[in-house]
Amino acid sequence: MEPRPKIKLQLSAFDKMMEVAGLLMLLGLWVFALFAYFNLPDIIPTHFNVSGKVDKYGSKTTVIILAIFCTILFIGLSILNKFPNIFNYAIKITSVNAAAQYTLATRMLRILKLSLTIVFTIVLYFIYSTSLGKMKGIAVWFLPFVFCILLIPTIYFIVKSFKAK
Repeated sequence: MEPRPKIKLQLSAFDKMMEVAGLLMLLGLWVFALFAYFNLPDIIPTHFNVSGKVDKYGSKTTVIILAIFCTILFIGLSILNKFPNIFNYAIKITSVNAAAQYTLATRMLRILKLSLTIVFTIVLYFIYSTSLGKMKGIAVWFLPFVFCILLIPTIYFIVKSFKAK
């Protein structure tokens, strides 16, 4: 297998906007996690079943662990995004199509980073609201929302990748 071209991609305004939005969302997640930690009881809901009802309780430290886990994912995807030549692609990458394919792939990861921080923030909100008795668990729309916010961009960029052969 011949090595793929290594290209330094120029970020478009949209790419920069996604990076900033992701970072701001991650910062917002941390602000909310710290606020929640200091305002929650010691025991909080830590798991919800498929129907959204609480089925496990644990320490309020869970909100900090969620923020740490989201941050690790965000940083990991940010580092990975610097090496689009090592990604798996459905088509053969050549010097002719590399820039277009790398741009699509890195853009998809930027959108997924933002999507993941949104999902984690919403989970934290449900934990917080349920802990304080304002809700009785996760809303029924949450699971379909997660599938949509993660799968729709992925499918969109895969289709666009095939069209950009």
